[in-house]
Amino acid sequence: MEGVVNMSVVPASDLNGIASGKGGNEFEFGNSDKTKGILLFSEIVWNRMKNLVKLNTAPNCWYEILDFRLKRPINKFIWSILQRLIIGASIYYIWQERNLRTFQGKVRSIDDICYLIQDAVRLRILGLNLSDSDQVLEAAQVWDFHVERVIGKKKIKFSDGRKNS
Repeated sequence: MEGVVNMSVVPASDLNGIASGKGGNEFEFGNSDKTKGILLFSEIVWNRMKNLVKLNTAPNCWYEILDFRLKRPINKFIWSILQRLIIGASIYYIWQERNLRTFQGKVRSIDDICYLIQDAVRLRILGLNLSDSDQVLEAAQVWDFHVERVIGKKKIKFSDGRKNS
């Protein structure tokens, strides 16, 4: 495809070494390499996020991600919902970071961006009315939202994680 932006600046296997800079996971790039830098930044963030929603085999090029997602069924299963939310939130926060770096000279760490994405998705999930299933309980563990099975009901009850005594 002509004009396709490929996020694959380096292999995914090399990301751990590249992502860790001074002070944890700070990511910096020089002024001459802004385009490559933001592409590398977005690939690192995407590789972290896609593993949280069972998209391990998803590509790293945005157009290929879109094509990959369009070929999959859109349904009400928790993992399908999480996948759609994570793609949207990743695009939003990576674009926001690009604009902050380009126009305001501000830089946030990879960990900060990943936290923002996870928090946005988690808050959206907490607003849903989910059915009781093992998949929802598995997603609750991965995404750190607390749910309780209610005896006699087919829905999941969200809780704040504190034990009631």
